[in-house]
Amino acid sequence: MPPLILNILSIARSFPELSAQICEVCLLTQRAIE
Repeated sequence: MPPLILNILSIARSFPELSAQICEVCLLTQRAIE
């Protein structure tokens, strides 16, 4: 996993209410990278 994704995931753990939105962004970012 790219470090950016790992950073986003660690932020998501700090802000559970944002994690659903962050997850969507993560998936979109991964698709864009691939």
